[in-house]
Amino acid sequence: MQIGANTLRMIGDLTIKDQTKPAALEIDLTFMGAHPLAGFFDYYKGDWVAVEAAGQL
Repeated sequence: MQIGANTLRMIGDLTIKDQTKPAALEIDLTFMGAHPLAGFFDYYKGDWVAVEAAGQL
């Protein structure tokens, strides 16, 4: 669910070593656009996004 202009909250289940627990992540969009290295390497051409995610278990 969107909670801000560039922030989402993702809620679901996280499984680690056969144990599943509920988890919520706040995800912030930190960058969207052309990669700074796109002019030098074909791999980086096109649009890119960068995000930061934080949550508690």
